[in-house]
Amino acid sequence: MELKRLAKESERSKDTGEDDPESECRMVDAAYLRLLPQHGAPVVLYPREYLKDPSRYVEIRKQSGRDAHYELVLTPEKHEAMRYELPVFVEKGNPDAVPIQAKVEDYRPYPKSFASPELVGKMEVERFADCDPIYTQEKRHERNGLSISRQLMDKLHARTCDLLEPLFDLHYYDVIKGEYLLGDGSPVRIVNTETHKCDKHYMAHVVCQDKKAALFNVGSRVNMDGNILSHGRASEDLELLCKDMTNAKAFEKDGYSGRSKWLKNNGITECACNAHARREFEESKAEDPLPSRVGLGFYTLLNMVERYIKAEGLTGKRKKDIRMDLEKPIWTAFVSWATAEYDRHPKGSAISGALGYLLKRRKELMAYLKIPMMPIENNACERGFKPLVKGRKTSLFFQNLMGAWRASMMYSFFETCAMNHLNPQQWLTYVLNSIKTTPEDRLPNLLPQNFDKRLLKLV
Repeated sequence: MELKRLAKESERSKDTGEDDPESECRMVDAAYLRLLPQHGAPVVLYPREYLKDPSRYVEIRKQSGRDAHYELVLTPEKHEAMRYELPVFVEKGNPDAVPIQAKVEDYRPYPKSFASPELVGKMEVERFADCDPIYTQEKRHERNGLSISRQLMDKLHARTCDLLEPLFDLHYYDVIKGEYLLGDGSPVRIVNTETHKCDKHYMAHVVCQDKKAALFNVGSRVNMDGNILSHGRASEDLELLCKDMTNAKAFEKDGYSGRSKWLKNNGITECACNAHARREFEESKAEDPLPSRVGLGFYTLLNMVERYIKAEGLTGKRKKDIRMDLEKPIWTAFVSWATAEYDRHPKGSAISGALGYLLKRRKELMAYLKIPMMPIENNACERGFKPLVKGRKTSLFFQNLMGAWRASMMYSFFETCAMNHLNPQQWLTYVLNSIKTTPEDRLPNLLPQNFDKRLLKLV
C-alpha cells in the first residue's frame, strides 16, 4: 500500500510539473518573455475539434483571460538613422553679427562618419571580446544589408582608441597603483616595417585585486636610432612597465625568475602561483603515478579550504585565520613529505622536477597564507588571456606597435568589464556617447571598475 501511495504521488508531481526541471525552466522563461515587447498581434491557436464545428462550442474564461504560450522571436537588426539638427543663430539687434552654429565634433565622437557609438561598440566587442575575424564581421554586416569595409572598421577602431586614450591613461595608473597585483604575460607578434618580418614581443597582463581591474600592456625598448627592439621577459623590460608600482605590497606571478630580483629590490612580497606547481604533478602522473597522486591530494585539501572560504564570503582577518589554522598544517605536512620523497627519485625524472619546483619555491607558494587579498593561484590573470589567445587564431600578428597598443586598450577595458559584471557593449556605447561632454575631473567615473551600473539602463 505504501509503495502504491508513493507511486501515485510521483505521478501527481509529474502532472503538476513539480520537481520537473524542464517545467521550472518553462515557467522562468515565460515570466521573462512577458516583460519583452510583443512581436506583432497575438496569434490564436484554436482546438482542432473547434475548427471542425465552431457552432458546437462556446469560449469560457474570457473575463479572466486566455491561457498563453510564449516563444522568443529573434528579429533582424534594424538600421535607423538619428537626425541631429544644427540651428543657426545671430545676436539680437546686431545686424553685423556673425551667425553661430553648433559643431558636430563638439558633441559626437564620429562627426565625419555615419557611424554611431552603438554601431562601433558592437564592432569592438565582436572583435576583441568575441574574437570574431574581420572577414566574419564583414559578411555579417552584408547579410544585414550594411556594407562596411575592413578599412573603415580599422579607421573607426583607431578613432575610438584616440577618444579613449585619456581614459586608458587613468586606467593604467589606477591598476598600477594598486596594492595587491597578479601578473602574467603572453608573446605576440608585430610586423617590423623595416625587415617586413614578424618580431616577437611580449604583452603583459596585470590584475589589481583590490580594485577589480585588469591591464594589458605591450611596451618595447627603443635603441638610439629610434628603432623598436623586441620586448621580451627580461627584468629590465619588466622594470619599464612596473616602474609605477609604488603602492604594491604583494605581486603573484608564475615561476619565471626574471621578476623576482625586481620585486625583492622594491620590497614587494612575491607570491608564486600554486596552479603552476600543481601542473607539475599533473604532468608527472604518467611516469610516477603514486607520488604524483599524493602531491595532487595535498592540493585537493588546500583547494577544499579555499572553496569553503569563498562559499562563506570570508575576508580580512577571518580569512587569514582560517588559512593559518587549516591550510598551514597541510603545507607543513606537504613540504615534509616532498623533502623526504625528493631523494628517492633520480634527477631528471618528471616527479623529481615537480618536487624540486615545490621545494625551491615553497616560501613564495605559501606567502598567500598571510595576505587575505591574494589568491592561492594566478588563474584570474591567466583567464584574461583567452581573448588574446583566441584572437591569435583569427589574426596571426599586429601590423604595427600602435595596433598592438590599441588592442591592449580594448582587452583591458573588456576584461575589467567582465570582472565587474558589466555588459561591455553597453558600457562602451555609454562612454562613447558621453566622453565628449564629460568634465576631466569626472572621467574616472567612466572607468569600468568605478562605473555606476544604473546608467546602463539609459543605453
